[in-house]
Amino acid sequence: MRDAPARVLLVGAGVTSSIVARLLHGAAPQLEVHVWEKARGVGGRMSVARSDATGGRADMGAQYVTEVDGVAGAHRALYAELERAGVLLPMRASISGTRGADGGGQNWVAPAGLNAVAKALLRASGARVSLGRGVAAVERVVVARADGATAAKWRVSVSYTHLRAHE
Repeated sequence: MRDAPARVLLVGAGVTSSIVARLLHGAAPQLEVHVWEKARGVGGRMSVARSDATGGRADMGAQYVTEVDGVAGAHRALYAELERAGVLLPMRASISGTRGADGGGQNWVAPAGLNAVAKALLRASGARVSLGRGVAAVERVVVARADGATAAKWRVSVSYTHLRAHE
């Protein structure tokens, strides 16, 4: 009897979980990755508001992505992948004010809104994304196996808001 693939649950469908899902897919494609997001859409702090009246949209969190000093080399392939896919475009404008924490790296904008970054990474990861599914509690439980040994598992309690599958 073959063992089932290991399952991984990422809580929240923001940019961090999206990157982790993408990296897990590259490093261990045999994993079954699930992403649960309590909101109606992915992106977390990179959410986008849309207006039905005007057809317009606005990034509600971050407005651009910056290649930060010190990690630029490690992320360059990811930025290039997103740029090739048309998710990110080099920013042509200058940024007013001081943004010392950003460093002096390249800046990108996302024509479809910055939540497109999370959407693209999740698509590339093959993760199973569930929207409207929040996590109420996580607990470790010990179960008895058929051979008499015990094994530890995780039990996740769910809180549903408006459950639907990711597009």
